[in-house]
Amino acid sequence: GATASAGAAANVEATLRVVGADNKVLVDRKFKTGTTGVKTTSRASCLGEGSKNGTASIEGPTAMGILWQASETVPALRPLGISSDLGYGLGLCTIGGVTPPSLGFWALKIDHKASAVGGADAKLVNGTNVLWYLDEDYTKPDRELVIKLHSKVKNSSKVKVIVYSYDDKGKRSVVKGAKLNGVKAQPTNGRGLTVVKPGRKTSITARKNGSLPSNRLSVQSGT
Repeated sequence: GATASAGAAANVEATLRVVGADNKVLVDRKFKTGTTGVKTTSRASCLGEGSKNGTASIEGPTAMGILWQASETVPALRPLGISSDLGYGLGLCTIGGVTPPSLGFWALKIDHKASAVGGADAKLVNGTNVLWYLDEDYTKPDRELVIKLHSKVKNSSKVKVIVYSYDDKGKRSVVKGAKLNGVKAQPTNGRGLTVVKPGRKTSITARKNGSLPSNRLSVQSGT
């Protein structure tokens, strides 16, 4: 009845991207998410000893909830190691069996800005971009690449794409020298642009040393 539809209405659709060791993209797609039950483990000690095996409910759509729900269908994300509340709330210690080194942690960006709260408290709305990534050294800044369709090239089957980078505060700048995976193209120029000749449907990502790899962009010829 009413309660079921209220519960369904609380679900939102957000994009989850997870970047693991060696800048490997473990997942990059949309998921629907809402209130989530997660399992905690005594092996998760990144916030201190004393985590217990158990379950916890995370209210509403959150960055930790969408990660847990995605892990149920994406094997690369398992096992997830979540620590139970040690006075800090739930903590994310492990993704895909990888625990960060001593100076590192699983970092979270929401809509290209470093999250000021933990994943269980980072609320999502429709269209939120969630990025979890392995930060191996919190003392060094991280830049996230984002690739977008810029424009069609007149009278041809080529398209222009643009690559941006975001710092932790969400400040955006264009990227020179980003290389594209999945297509033959020159590295981006000083305005962040390069020209791509896509196939019928081509999936491309942008990479540059020292930056997190970009989202996946689908382009096709004749669009």
